[in-house]
This record gives sequence, structure tokens and C-alpha cells, in this order.
Amino acid sequence: MKKIIIPFLLIIIYTSNVLLSQNELEIGREFGIFTSKNLSGYAKPLVTTISQSFNSNLYTVGNYTNGWSFGLDISAVGMFIPGSQKSFDAEIPSGFGNTNLVITAEKRNQEIIMNSKGTVSQPTLYGGKSTPIFAAPQNPVAPDSFYKSVAYVEGNNISFMSGLPAVQFFVGFPTRTQLRFRFFTYPISKVSTTYYAIALNQNINKLFNLFEDPLSPYSISLHGAYHSVSRSPGIDVQSYSFGPSFSGVYSSGIGFYLGAQYENLTGTVHAVRKSSNLNEIVNNPYEEVRLGLPLDVKLSTFSNYKIVGGISARFGIAELHADFAYASQPQLSAGVSLWFWDTGEKVKLKEDIITPKKEIIEEPFISYFKEKPLQEINAPFISKLIKPISIKLDFTREDGTHIDTLVIESYRSRQLRPFLTYVFFDENSSTIPQRYVQFTPDQAQKFSMKDLLGRSSLESYYYVLNILGQRLNEFKDAKITLTGCNSHQGKERNNKKLSTQRAKIVQDYLVNIWGVDPTRIKTVIRNLPEKASNQKDPDGIVENRRVEISSDSWDVIAPIVIEDTLRFVSPGNVVIRNSVQSESAIKGWEVVANSSTENIAYFNGENEPPNQLNINFSNNEYLKSKLNRDLQAYMRVENAEENAVSDIVKVPIKIERKDSSINIYNLILFDFNRSDLNPTNKRIAEFIDSDIRDDASVQVIGHTDRIGNDDYNKKLSDERAKSTASILKNKNADAFGVGEQDLIYDNTTPEGRFYCRTVQVIVKQKN
Repeated sequence: MKKIIIPFLLIIIYTSNVLLSQNELEIGREFGIFTSKNLSGYAKPLVTTISQSFNSNLYTVGNYTNGWSFGLDISAVGMFIPGSQKSFDAEIPSGFGNTNLVITAEKRNQEIIMNSKGTVSQPTLYGGKSTPIFAAPQNPVAPDSFYKSVAYVEGNNISFMSGLPAVQFFVGFPTRTQLRFRFFTYPISKVSTTYYAIALNQNINKLFNLFEDPLSPYSISLHGAYHSVSRSPGIDVQSYSFGPSFSGVYSSGIGFYLGAQYENLTGTVHAVRKSSNLNEIVNNPYEEVRLGLPLDVKLSTFSNYKIVGGISARFGIAELHADFAYASQPQLSAGVSLWFWDTGEKVKLKEDIITPKKEIIEEPFISYFKEKPLQEINAPFISKLIKPISIKLDFTREDGTHIDTLVIESYRSRQLRPFLTYVFFDENSSTIPQRYVQFTPDQAQKFSMKDLLGRSSLESYYYVLNILGQRLNEFKDAKITLTGCNSHQGKERNNKKLSTQRAKIVQDYLVNIWGVDPTRIKTVIRNLPEKASNQKDPDGIVENRRVEISSDSWDVIAPIVIEDTLRFVSPGNVVIRNSVQSESAIKGWEVVANSSTENIAYFNGENEPPNQLNINFSNNEYLKSKLNRDLQAYMRVENAEENAVSDIVKVPIKIERKDSSINIYNLILFDFNRSDLNPTNKRIAEFIDSDIRDDASVQVIGHTDRIGNDDYNKKLSDERAKSTASILKNKNADAFGVGEQDLIYDNTTPEGRFYCRTVQVIVKQKN
């Protein structure tokens, strides 16, 4: 029988050809040649096509807004059929191969094959011609016709197959979520076959602030979907899929998306056999057919994994999209989304200062806001009875007085920063945390110590692996030891395998990214570090999850020396005061501050803006470095009737370059609960002493972390300051401790606490 269509195809696509009897699915005589197993193999490529159709056109550009949207998507898909899916191993009747009962033969490629048994290669629905097996009974045992010749079903020579078209509704929610729905039902003899699907796409980068730039065009999303096809009785099919995606969309409306997907389809098709005469039943070579057993087809696919990529372009309410997916059947799809309702992005309040990386040009009205450039805002018609929005903006001090000039005192500065030779890990993890700066090999080649200018000691620390890699390449004879440790608590207790994995991932980074010869790297594995932090304190437990780095060369682990410029801004805290008058309720507002082409701060929010916004330059070397020319700002306010932009306010900057230098040696990291100077620290202190003139003004300030009693930490910091000052020849050095009252770094991380176990030596002297 040529080009016969399997029941599943009839049910799902060509339902008019299915014979139905009451509630059961019933198949006719032409299916007598099929057993359940053979039909499963014959149909498997089609099932794969259907499964991939289910999960097509579900990924989108993931820049879902925090507003509402609703629309309709219509798309089509087609699959390329690989040669490997054009044949399957068909089962042979159980009596074949027993030469006492029957002699069989088949002709393949002009070759006669005798007495086949078990299985034989035959075409699937997408394959070519089948090969019959001819049988000759060998004894008169009745009924010998059980062993008659077998003809297998031929395929259709298909290399490209259209998938199921998709018509789906989508709804966007203020949680940056998009849901997609599909539904189809068709009544057949008062019994409905129903298909429905629900898919969820969730933006996570804006939900969890994964990107520093709030206006980044890129998005990370998670996807999940569930599909069901059912007819009771007869069909029970489920499919689900999930995976991540990365996408981007630009101001032109052009977007792209890349994703990976795991998809699974399971289920059965059950059909009873139509009544037939006794002779036909007796003469069938398959026991399943002779007994009149139903067809039970278990559905499966060739692959559960898919990689998908696509592009889209939005023009008004219409968005065109096209995909390519690589799975067991590579596929192409295309469609159009119609956005019937889309409220767009709603402005949300961000209280903290955001320093975007994108440059602002000198005329800040142009292209700062990626989605709504200010020069393109067209205010709607405003009734003469409504007064326009009035905005007044000013730079002031904290006491409210106007700032005429920002004064910047600039000093030459040498800064010594400690090189903390530890890499800390999360609980029960051997993955290097994201806060550590990790390069590609190309980025490593471009790295320079100048990249650390304007950064604090702690910010420089996060380059530890790259500083180490660069120094090992500079000092070719140096060797290092990586000591992998664990906290010896909970899941990490006696977990030396975890310690090994931690040391290995640091080694792999140095070898693969920086090209360090692995023979120069020795690994040592232990539970707790040799000098462990307090195991009775949660902070101490976290600090022991680390890899320690030691070297036979001082040059590899020496402190970092930076020749930089130290700036002091007066006033250190600048307030942007505003007064907004609007008869209608304010919907949203934005304030942008910059200096020349450098971003300084960005604020936005909903409803009424606060009457003052602060920019604190005092302890932010990065912001200080951006102050070049006039500090300027403007404000945009929106109500139901109009968008209004304030005048640009400016305050000039005066830079005073001093003939003195301020050197900061922020380098001596003490062991936990210790105030004495170990040999390494003594060497560093002696270097400081050699760099101080007799007429210099010197302050030696001791610090601690937050662990322990306040009074005890104050005493400990005093002892650290005095033990350091004792090495210095300058007897006028003012040495004192501040304990944990002045935590110079964030103590929520282990490295922040280690960098607080320090002594700062501040030296001011004439050039």
C-alpha cells in the first residue's frame, strides 16, 4: 500500500479520513499491516515535526516592558528532513526465521537475503520504497497461512515538511512577563479533539538589575511552554519546553534573539481495529492483528534539544519575525505579530545614583534616552485653559545656598594597594563569582595596570587573577602554589573534592586565558586554611571558602603601586534642587547630570519628584575623575497633557593643582585578630619609611572589620597603627585606630572584611 497515512497524521492533520465509531477511534483494513511497534517507528519523524512545530515561534525579543500589552501572532514553520530519519527498524512476524515453518527471502539492491528475522530496515513516512518479505510455508501444519508474505508500507520521499501553523494570542504584564496562548478544537462525531498551549517568557535582567546600564538594549529571558492534544478516548499527548535566551532591540525597531531550548513530547494514540472477516484475521502474519488487539502508538522524538536564533523588525503595530532553529530537523519559520494594545515602558523610581556607560554629548537634549530621544518629543495639543508645566532647577550645597563654583584641589599621589592573594567562593561552589573580573584571551592581551586608575583598593582587588596572570608572564621563572580550601561546615565538611575543584578552576583560568605553563603551578588541597578565620562566626565561615595564592617570587605577590591624581571636591555633596508646578498630576520625571561628555548621574521616577537629589563626590573617585568642565543638568517632566524640559543649569569647575603630594599607602592586611607585623608586612612598612621625608606630615590609621566587639576592635586597630608606626623613622607620625566605626569597605563580602583589616599611612609633603 503506497503513501498510506498513519492514524496520528489523520487525526491531527487529515481528520476527515478517520473512521469513527461512537467514542473510540477505529481504523480500517488498510491498517491491518501495522503493529503498534511498527507504526511508532513509521510515525516517529512526523511526531518530531509536530513536536518542533509546537515549540516554534515562542521565543521573542525579551525587552518586555513593565506595562500592559495584547496582540496576535500568526506564523508558519517548515522542517528539513535528514536522511537518518527516512528509515526505521521494522519488526518481522515472530514465525519468520524458523525454517521448519517457513522459508523467507527479500531482495535489496539486487541481492537476495534469506530467512530474515527480528527486525528489518524499512522506510518511515518520510522515506522511499519499502522492501517486501516473501514467505513459503514448509509444512502442512494448519493454518500455514500465518506465514504469508509481508509488504511494508512505503514512504513519501519527503525532504521538507511544513509544520503546524501557529495562531496565538500574547499578553504582556507589568512584571516584564509575556504569556502566549494557542487553542484549537474540532468536533468529530460529537467528540472533540482539543489542542491548547501556554508559553511564558520572563525578562530577568531588568527584574533583577543584572546590567549596570538601565538603558541597555540587551535582555536575558527565561522561557517555558506546555502543550496538550487530547481526545477522550484515543489521544493523550503532552509536550513541554524550557530554556534561556539572549536578545537585543535597537531604537530602529530591529531586534535579534538567541536561545537554547529543551523540549519533550510524550503520549499515546489508541485506536481499535475495525471488524473484519475471519479469513483476513487468520491470514495476517502478525499476532497482534490476528488477535484483534488495538493499536497503541507510543509517541517519541529524535531529539529534545534545540538552538534557536531569530530577527525581528517592528513597524508601528506590526512586528515581522523570522527564526532558524537547529534540532533533529532543522527548521525555518516566519510570521507577524500585531500589537493591538501596548502601554510601553513606565518610568520607575530609582533612588540610587546610576552612572550609565553610554556617553552623553555636550548638548544633553540629544540621544541620551534610547527609547525617546528628547528632541523627538512632540507634545500634544494643550488647551489654553491649562497652564504649562513650570520647572526650576539649581545646584546648591546641603544648607540650600547656591553653588557658584565647584573647586577641585588636585594632588599628585602615589598609592600602594595590598595584593590580597585569596579568591573567595560561594557556599558549596567551585565557580569563580561574577564579581571577579574575568577576561577572554584577547582582552587579557590588552590589559594594563592603567586600567586600575581611579579605582579603590577593593575595586582593584577584583582584577586579582589578571594581575597575577600578567605578573607570571612578566617574571617567567616565578612559580606559584594554589591552596584549595573549604569551610569544613555543612555540605563542605571534609569536602576535599570541592577544594580540588576550586584550585583547578583558578589554575585553568591562568593557563587558558593568560597562557601560563601549568608546570609552574602547584596545587595543595586541604579543608580549613592554615590560618582560618573564626569558625564560630558566620562571616568567618564564609572567609574560609577560598583558594590561597603563594609564590616563590616577591615580584608576583608584591603590592600594587599606582601613580595617580588625588582630587578633593568642594563642596563634596552637591544637591540638585527642583521646583515643579503642574496643574495636572505628574506621571514621570527624569534628571540627567553630566560634565562635558562624561555621565555623572541619572535619576528618574513616577509621580511627584523629590525636591532635592544628591550627588556625593566625597568618597567616589570615579565620579571625581569625570569632572572636567562645567557640571550641568536638566530635568524632563511629563503629565497627561505634555512633556516639558527645563533649561540647562550649569556650575563652573575650577581645578587647583597643588604643589604638594598626598601619598596613600593602604596596604598592610593583617591576619584575623592579629596586630603584629609578619615578615611580609615588615618589608612593606620599611618601603613606606624609605619614601617619607623628615618634613612630611604623616598619619597612621588602624582599621578592623565588623567581626567582634566594638571596644575590642577599637583597641585592636590602635595596636595595628602603633606597630606600623614603630617601623617609621618619622617620630611625628600621628598613629591611632578607629576600629569598626569607620568601615572603609563593604563588609558583606569576605574580601571587603579582609581589606578592612588594614593600616592606612597617609603622607603629605611638598613636591
